[in-house]
Amino acid sequence: MSSPAYRVTITRVINSTANELYDACTDPTIVPRWLNARILEADVRVKGAYRVEVVEADGRVRTFAGRYLALDVGHRIALTFADVAAPPGLYSDEQLEIHLAPQGSLTKLTLTHSWNGAELSPEERNAREARWTASLERLSLAVELPSTLDS
Repeated sequence: MSSPAYRVTITRVINSTANELYDACTDPTIVPRWLNARILEADVRVKGAYRVEVVEADGRVRTFAGRYLALDVGHRIALTFADVAAPPGLYSDEQLEIHLAPQGSLTKLTLTHSWNGAELSPEERNAREARWTASLERLSLAVELPSTLDS
């Protein structure tokens, strides 16, 4: 794969451990809670394939598929990423990468979606950032540790 020409990066600090976030991003029973997806296939191992159906805000269902490139428990997840219905050549070398960095009882999660091919218009870029931001908000709600209250 060639080095990506384009990327969208979203960073969020989440009240959860890196291992819990890793599990939430790789466990086929948890991923649907935050990705708004139905898991069709999930062979969670390096070179294993995955396939998901994602329900967009407008109700459209899109299918994405790829292979896991790296699975470093509690630190990094990398996978190829392709919209099955996208016209050939529109996007190539598309990848998702998630980095997890513990910060005390919190974890800094950085998601990078990168690709070659078509550049996004400002509106398309904003929409892509908004979709990933919403997904990470749902991820936070799915995994965040409860606050402790003083008695």
